[in-house]
Amino acid sequence: MFYAWLYLRDNSSNEPCVAGIQPLGRLDSPLLTVSWDGQEILSADLLDRFETLLADLLADLFNPDLPFEAKSDSPTCKYCPFLDTCQGKN
Repeated sequence: MFYAWLYLRDNSSNEPCVAGIQPLGRLDSPLLTVSWDGQEILSADLLDRFETLLADLLADLFNPDLPFEAKSDSPTCKYCPFLDTCQGKN
């Protein structure tokens, strides 16, 4: 979805598009398409909504007033390369 958004913004296009992942291990496999709200065709309206959500997410990530809180109960923490520096370590 991000690459579709970048492409359409860079090319000043409002054409609907389809985004997905092509498995490189099996090039004969079909494209694994992205869908949002059940739609595989990504319209300008959907990509505008994506842009708004992306901007909100980035604003939160770079907001120094919002604390970054570690999830100490997450099972994925044991695989995290930052576990030694994380405040959420057990």
